[in-house]
Amino acid sequence: MHSDHPEIPGWFNFQRVYDRMVAHAPAGAAFVEVGAWLGKSTAYLATRIRESGKNIALHVVDTWRGSPGESAHRSELERHGGDLFPAFRENMLRAGVLDLIRPIQKTSVEAARDFADSSLDFVFLDAAHDSISVSADIRAWWPKVKADGHPMYSSRSA
Repeated sequence: MHSDHPEIPGWFNFQRVYDRMVAHAPAGAAFVEVGAWLGKSTAYLATRIRESGKNIALHVVDTWRGSPGESAHRSELERHGGDLFPAFRENMLRAGVLDLIRPIQKTSVEAARDFADSSLDFVFLDAAHDSISVSADIRAWWPKVKADGHPMYSSRSA
């Protein structure tokens, strides 16, 4: 039975996308999730990866300091002293998936520089949602995806 990890706060309604990407990925694929917040979607994706037995590398990119101008982030950030990474890490530990993820605490554009062009099978972008940030994320990550890979952008509203 698939768990959505209801104990982890956050926004997550794209389970089918993650299910499909894991199902179609080759063994040894490389995935990047940009924008993890407290890890609700990360825990789901990592659990699906474990169940698949495919040894998919899951890189998770976030500053864990929220997005400027997103009021929904303020109270949670204040509650955690301005840095959500320790809470994210604890959530991944409790979900039993910490060993499956490779967290990268950088901005999306900075993190994209760490990956070679055409090296990734799947990139899910769900970081800052203003048009300038979205455009920068797409420009930074698009070249990193293999020709037969799957770039994806989430347009969820905060």
